[in-house]
Amino acid sequence: MAADEVFLVTTPEPTSITDAYALIKMISNRENNKIIKVVVNRAENANEARDILNRLSMVAEKFLAMKLYPLGFVPQDESVIKAVKMQQPFSLSFPKSDATKQIKEISRRLIEGSADISNRQESGIRSFVRRLVNLMNT
Repeated sequence: MAADEVFLVTTPEPTSITDAYALIKMISNRENNKIIKVVVNRAENANEARDILNRLSMVAEKFLAMKLYPLGFVPQDESVIKAVKMQQPFSLSFPKSDATKQIKEISRRLIEGSADISNRQESGIRSFVRRLVNLMNT
C-alpha cells in the first residue's frame, strides 16, 4: 500500500485470476486511486492474454471503480523452461524467444507510460515513506 504503483502478475488459471481480483478489491477498499498495472504470465497466445486483461479491467471498473493499466503478457515458452534448467535468465539465453520479445515490449510500455502516470500522482521516496508511516499508524 506504500508503493506508488502495483504490478500485478496473473496467469490464465482461474484461481490466479480470482486471486488477482481479490487483491484488486483489497487495494480498492484502502486506496481507490492506486495505480495497478497488470501482466498475464504463461498465456497460450495474445488472444487469451487480451481476454483475461479485458475481463479483469471490466470487472474492476464496473464493481470496484478501479482503472487497471494492462501492460501485456508473457507467453508460455519452452525457452523459459530450458533457461531455468540452465540456471540462466531466459532473456540472455534466448534473446529472440517470444517471451523475451514480450518482456521487452512490457518494458517499453513501462518506460513510455511512467511519465504520464507520475505526472498525475505524487511519487518518489518521500511519498513512499509518508504512505508507509501512514499505513503503520492505521
